[in-house]
Amino acid sequence: MCIAFAYIIYVTTSTYCFDGIDIVCRRITGHVAWSQPLAGLRTVSYSSGRGTSQLILKWQERRRVIYAGSDLRRAIFGGRASP
Repeated sequence: MCIAFAYIIYVTTSTYCFDGIDIVCRRITGHVAWSQPLAGLRTVSYSSGRGTSQLILKWQERRRVIYAGSDLRRAIFGGRASP
């Protein structure tokens, strides 16, 4: 149980950098967890429930989930913290 909780904290405290070319995910420790070019991105969807919000990014060969905190939700929805 403690390991699962630690992993959730580790993943949900990730930061994401969108520079127009790539999306880079960094963990709380600062290391790069993954980097994905925006080229070929097919769909972006939003999911919310059970206290979490997520952006689901889909490429032909890969799917990435970004856990959206209040700052990212505000940026997406223009000032309001939830849709």
